[in-house]
Amino acid sequence: MIEIESESDTFSDDEDVITVSKSAKQIALELDTQLDEENSRLRNRKRVYWGLESVFDNYKAALDSIKNKWIKKKSYKTKTGFKEYYLCNIIEKCPAMIQLHILNDSQHVNILRDQEEHKHDVIANANKRLRKEIKEKIFELRITQPLNIIYSLRRHGYTNVPTQRQITNLISRMKKKL
Repeated sequence: MIEIESESDTFSDDEDVITVSKSAKQIALELDTQLDEENSRLRNRKRVYWGLESVFDNYKAALDSIKNKWIKKKSYKTKTGFKEYYLCNIIEKCPAMIQLHILNDSQHVNILRDQEEHKHDVIANANKRLRKEIKEKIFELRITQPLNIIYSLRRHGYTNVPTQRQITNLISRMKKKL
């Protein structure tokens, strides 16, 4: 049997003890700030570092310099002027971006460029369509199961092998033609 010496002896952790002096609003505020801190840690934002590339006398001259190389993504007003963001026009997934910054107090237009380099060669291989040489190789193999086709293409040295769905669609189109 355990004897309790006195009622004044209590054991508690500081985290589990809630003081009565706090109001419900204060507790709710603390919980909200705690949730905000947790959510902010979960979200990873991509940090973009802009560097000045060139300065133009007017807006039209700046647009002429970027003409077919860049596509406008978004634009918005700021306190200092107007900003327009452009993405690379060559390949959709290229990480390179530029920004036109039109200042309120002058006619000058700044072109700012991010630190990302163009990556066209890596992304160019990720074409969604099947190449003709792979289609011809599939016809030569005379295999109808998509996984077996993928394995045999890898054995023949192809590194950019189509997906199972692409092969299934190709086989179904071939069967419709017959």
